[in-house]
Amino acid sequence: MTEFFPMTTIPGLIAGIIFIGLFLGLVVVLPILTKRRTQCSMLCPFGAFASLTDKLSPFKMRIDTEKCKGCMKCAQACLFGAIDVATIQQKKDSPEITCAKCGECVAACPEKAISYQFRFNKGCCAPVPKTKLAKGIQKFFAPENLFRFAAFTFGAIMSSAFTINSIEIIL
Repeated sequence: MTEFFPMTTIPGLIAGIIFIGLFLGLVVVLPILTKRRTQCSMLCPFGAFASLTDKLSPFKMRIDTEKCKGCMKCAQACLFGAIDVATIQQKKDSPEITCAKCGECVAACPEKAISYQFRFNKGCCAPVPKTKLAKGIQKFFAPENLFRFAAFTFGAIMSSAFTINSIEIIL
């Protein structure tokens, strides 16, 4: 809701109270209780859009089942519930569709078994470059960096005037 909601009538007041109650319950209390961003993966329209377009994305999270020791630290770190016990026990190589590709699981994995990858890359790794320039180019074009750039660009395009107006208000 982006505009001021006038609560000048009894039905408007009831609707406002219901809205505020649902907001507090689903966006504030539920994530505190579950330690998960349930609203992002189940209720948020942007989350639904991201889930629908996930199959079109050139990026995916890959779990190297050979390196994974089943410590479940990635599942504890996953705020969206995309990695769970079933994903690890069934040795799936990628998380569920609710994955937002936030990278929390990558940082939490002590075995470095989780990584960003391109969907079209079926192999494990790119060849190790020999020169410093080649290493820099490979790091710059690494899937995680390109994903962050694409996500930032998409967010900037979708928010367009909102971001500019917000900065103007802040300044």
